[in-house]
Amino acid sequence: MSKHGKTKWLNMGPVIVHFGFCGSEKAYRKAMKHMGVEDPMPFVSPGCGASVRTFEKPGSNMTILMCYDAESKSDNTRNQIDSLIAHEAAHVAQYCIEYMNEKGDAKETFSYIVQYVFGFVTNELWGEECTD
Repeated sequence: MSKHGKTKWLNMGPVIVHFGFCGSEKAYRKAMKHMGVEDPMPFVSPGCGASVRTFEKPGSNMTILMCYDAESKSDNTRNQIDSLIAHEAAHVAQYCIEYMNEKGDAKETFSYIVQYVFGFVTNELWGEECTD
């Protein structure tokens, strides 16, 4: 099984959502089955390199999945991929802020969510690899 065959879940601490990263369509399909979603949206929207999917079940907190096909062969550089992940992390933060009904100035909360999600996903993609 590949490294991205399962959805990876992040404990969001005080953020009251479930967040997962699907690095393959296989992981996404498994997550959809587990959540009981019968007719899911496409893994990644056509023409997009990654997508964010949200799901709400009565009596449960929102689930947010970031989907990126980490297994596909791509000509994208690491910088391009990281930029795409940062973009999608901003969408995750937007959904979280809206779902939590944050009042007033939520800029710091937004920024922490982006930082947390970006760090989690890029670690899943690149591991502990560090380049100078």
